[in-house]
Order: sequence, then structure tokens, then C-alpha cells
Amino acid sequence: MNKKIVKKKEDSRTEKVYAVVPKSLKDALRTYVASICKEDRKATESEIINRALEEYLEIKANEKSVSKLEKMLEKIIDEKLGRKFERHIALLSKSAKASFSSIFLQAYVLAYIFNSEDDQQFIKEKINLANKLGYQAIKSPYFEDDITRILPKDMNFKNII
Repeated sequence: MNKKIVKKKEDSRTEKVYAVVPKSLKDALRTYVASICKEDRKATESEIINRALEEYLEIKANEKSVSKLEKMLEKIIDEKLGRKFERHIALLSKSAKASFSSIFLQAYVLAYIFNSEDDQQFIKEKINLANKLGYQAIKSPYFEDDITRILPKDMNFKNII
């Protein structure tokens, strides 16, 4: 942008600035000025362009502030919670590994014990029931508070076996 001050009064709050801009930007400015003139007939072209520049500069300043805040928050969260999250993720992965190993071993033992078709059908039904109860437990609003409230009231070992 080529800046040239034509005249400046001592107490003047404005200065004239001449700029060389691409035709597309000039056309966009003319369109913008025309749209604002429809809303505010008293505003001059110079005032409208000044407002547009002020808004643009304010937006840029806000973007920089938001970017700085974002980086600060990211750093603080990482410092305060990063290690806790990493530990939590590690514990979850160990828990998932142990759970999978346990389920596989149980399935292997059950498959070895129950060889008949009736026994296998019984096991399939109970596995499906266990999956259904597990899914309901996870969806329950009491999952984090009170695990005993999740269990069915009529649940006893006679119903399960």
C-alpha cells in the first residue's frame, strides 16, 4: 500500500491516504459502500471505508487475542491435566487388555466344557443376556454413581442360571 499524506492540520484527526489496490478490491469496496449507503444515507464514502477498515482491524486484533488465549489455555490444560489423562488412558488400555484376556479364557473354557448343542445354545443365550445387561448398564444415568441401582430388581442367581 502506497501511503501519501496530502495535507495534515495540526489538530486534525484525519489524514488522506492514497492506495493502489487491485481492481477486484476496488469493485468490492464500491459494492460495500453502495450497500451501506442504502442503509445509512447520511454516511459519506470516506466514513464507510473508515468504518470498514476499523472493523477489519478490530477483527484481526481479536483473532490474535483469541489465538493467544487458545495457546495459553492449551498449555495450562496440558500442564494440569495432561499427565492425568495419559495415566487414565494407560489404565484404560490395560483394563481393556485384561478384560479381553479374561473373556477369551472364559469362552475357551466354556467351549471345552459344553460340547452338546443344548449346552452351546444355553451359553449363547446367556452371553446375549450378559451383553444386553452390560449395554443397559452403560446407558444408565446411575453408571458413575451407584452400580447397584443398575442391576435389575428381580436379579438373582436362579434367574441367571
